[in-house]
Amino acid sequence: MFMVSAAASRLTTESLLALLRRHYKLFAAIFFGIFGLAVIFTFAQTPRYEAVTRILIDPRTQSVTPSPDVLSGLPQKDQSVVDTEVEVLNSFELARRVARELHLANDSEFGNADNDTRRAADAISGNLNIRRVGETYLIDIAFDSASPDKAAQIANAFAINYIGLQTDLKSAANKLATDLLAQRIKSMAQEVKLAELKVQQFKIDNGLMSVNGATLAEQSIASIDNDLARARAEEEEAFGRLSAAQAAGARLDASSSEALQDLRAKQAVAQQELAEAQLKYGEKHPAYQAAVARVAEINQAITAENNRARAALTANTQTNIDRLRAEAAAAAQKRTSLAASVATTRDALTSTNRAQVALNDLERDAQALRQTYEAYLARYQETLTKQGAETPDARIVSQAYPPESPAKPNKKMNLVLGALLGLAAAIATIAVRTMLDPRLSTADDIEKGLDLDALPAIPTLESALGRFKDATESTDPAVHVVTHPYTAFTEQFRNLLTAIRKPGVESKARIIAITSSLPNEGKTTTSICLARVAAMSGLKTIIVDCDLRHRSLNRYVPNALKPGLLEYLRSMSSLQQVLQVDEATGAVLLPAAVSPSRASDSLGGERMKELLAALHASYDLVILDTPPVLPLADARVIAAMADAVVMIARWRSTSRRAVEASLQILASSGAHIMGVCLAMADLRKLASHGYGDPSFYYSKYKSYYSDEPAFNNVERVNPELKKTA
Repeated sequence: MFMVSAAASRLTTESLLALLRRHYKLFAAIFFGIFGLAVIFTFAQTPRYEAVTRILIDPRTQSVTPSPDVLSGLPQKDQSVVDTEVEVLNSFELARRVARELHLANDSEFGNADNDTRRAADAISGNLNIRRVGETYLIDIAFDSASPDKAAQIANAFAINYIGLQTDLKSAANKLATDLLAQRIKSMAQEVKLAELKVQQFKIDNGLMSVNGATLAEQSIASIDNDLARARAEEEEAFGRLSAAQAAGARLDASSSEALQDLRAKQAVAQQELAEAQLKYGEKHPAYQAAVARVAEINQAITAENNRARAALTANTQTNIDRLRAEAAAAAQKRTSLAASVATTRDALTSTNRAQVALNDLERDAQALRQTYEAYLARYQETLTKQGAETPDARIVSQAYPPESPAKPNKKMNLVLGALLGLAAAIATIAVRTMLDPRLSTADDIEKGLDLDALPAIPTLESALGRFKDATESTDPAVHVVTHPYTAFTEQFRNLLTAIRKPGVESKARIIAITSSLPNEGKTTTSICLARVAAMSGLKTIIVDCDLRHRSLNRYVPNALKPGLLEYLRSMSSLQQVLQVDEATGAVLLPAAVSPSRASDSLGGERMKELLAALHASYDLVILDTPPVLPLADARVIAAMADAVVMIARWRSTSRRAVEASLQILASSGAHIMGVCLAMADLRKLASHGYGDPSFYYSKYKSYYSDEPAFNNVERVNPELKKTA
């Protein structure tokens, strides 16, 4: 699932164009195959002609009288009615009427030897196409046939029979409605007469005869109610005046008399003289005693005057209250008398009202019967007038004429659809094929599918240079990077070296383990070529063959019989004894062993750690050529001791699942994965994978490189090559 989703995420517009370029043969086969089938299908069909009759469903009522028809005209702006009429036009009954009228049962295109009208109706229904024109009231009746004249004839017959069917239905409905209404009117006339007689007899029996629309009891109660209302108002008014007078008597105040006001003024002067005598003479002085007597005298006079004034006010107020109390009692007696009269009258009115309720029910029943009778009578008159004057709700706008060119097959449309279908099928096939492809092909596959940095890809020597100029020239990549240091092939190793020693990493990642998931993925070739290019760039470089089983580096060492890594790890040789110098580049080589051995457990010992520490201190770049990760445990042991690991994956050969499994193993060992490098890539094919890969522009910059050999390097590697160079 991860593989499919990761591939699907890469199907952008640019990558899709690249896929089409890469799979153009498959694309062309699918496209032209489907398009060819469309061409064959189109030109193998028998031409058929389509004639169209257009009718209008008129929403306006067409009537010879101002009243609506029994079958009312189509309602205004009711779009569902038009859809209903489309279904009527598609009905089997209408098709059978047309087949019967045109004798299509005898037609070889629709009929048969049994002269079966039903089967002919089924046949013409299959060739009928009823379609509404947008949201309008127009309907097209289209019929296709091998004969243009027959197509026009049948389309027009459908329109005419549809309009005739509408008229027949309306006539039958009017006739049926007239008969039913006549019967109903006769019976309802007697029912109305009996109901009205029943109402009059009930009025007489219950004394419900009225004057000006009201009974006598209703008129009497209305008069007494008015008098009672006035009596209640007068009573409330009398008691209100009495309450006001009583409240005023409780608040009697005699202080407003002139005598009291004069005495109070004298009281104020006497109290002031008393205060002055107290301050001036003291309380025992005769002047003070005289002032005290004068104040007491004035106070007694004020009290006597106040009592006299209050007695006079009380006598006047009581007289007024007695009078108002008598008036309130008279008003209350009048209201009580009227209320008793109202109660007596209401008892009589209650009996009358009960009878009135029953009378109302009788009158409503009689009125309902009368209205229904009048409605039936009016409808009967209308339908009687309508008989023989029915008009259809549709009319023919344009008749069908024999078409000049066939409608089927639509050659242009079929060819366009065939081309679009072929294009879609080809693109879908290529896309599915790409999504199901598990192989690594581009840097985008690595970065998005594995979430790792994509290191510069290493091409095959043939794809980078094309054909060799001379058959005697070496095809060994390790030799080529020395003899031809300015080619595109050699430059890719410089790019890889730059990526490994990028700023910020150079001082830390000196020991680089180069490994792969499976054998034969270009791991050793990448290691020796990278070591030689690094040495030629001025870096002090050493390459260590850690593959104790295959010892692939032995073919590049000057003396394969000297002791190697295994002898050093077993303390059988010193470090100086196992090191050899590559004469062509100055790189130092440390081969695996003289003879094969199974003692791979030595790679994880302290001796190996001491060796790597010594090499880290002495060299700018230490390259460890390790075994594949999946088949052997040696790689994960060595990768854990390296500063960084470069995973080699063979272009369009190594499965993504294999690389993922290897990365999980290395990560569990504590190894630091620097990135993934695609090896043995075909630059010309890789360029077709899209704009996301740098090799896409290889054709534009390949002329920038030079194929001319460096003579000094040719001689150092193989003096015989100098002649051919």
